Amino acid sequence: MRLYELVNKINACVACISITGLCDEYRDGLDSLMQEPWYKENCDKPVKKINIIGFDECSFELSIEI
Repeated sequence: MRLYELVNKINACVACISITGLCDEYRDGLDSLMQEPWYKENCDKPVKKINIIGFDECSFELSIEI
């Protein structure tokens, strides 16, 4: 799975996204994330690992290593 494929599948329950070496606890929404200059440079990289950190039953942090 590529980074852009994973980001396209994420729903509104994500409180924030961290991508190793690129962003830490990104909270500005998925549309804004996809507009970041570093996203365009890295969106086609394969996802090596994901980690889900739960805050409560409806929100979580998605940590992505590419």
